[in-house]
Amino acid sequence: MIKALKEPSGAHNLGGHQAGAIDKKEKPLTLSEKRVDALVFCLTKGDRKLFTMDEHRYAIERLPPEILESASYYEKWLNGVCVLLIEKGVLDAASIEKEVERLKSTEKRATE
Repeated sequence: MIKALKEPSGAHNLGGHQAGAIDKKEKPLTLSEKRVDALVFCLTKGDRKLFTMDEHRYAIERLPPEILESASYYEKWLNGVCVLLIEKGVLDAASIEKEVERLKSTEKRATE
């Protein structure tokens, strides 16, 4: 699922590349986006801070190009959190993948 590259790929650095028009309209956050935002806030603030925003940004920059190119803003944030949780030994990749699969199957059953 989530593997950070040892060295930044540079895929995050798009300066000077043609990327099309930017939609500058404010959009309300979805529930899942709000949850990711809250998760990052909780993990970067207070006495129990697990990582800094700089560490989080660096984790996002090290995501594989295929994730950087296809994931939404908050999907990148969540992938960055997963990278840091693995790197800091809080969770392992297998437990994250197992939970993702459980949530997907729960979601699938809810929509049937």
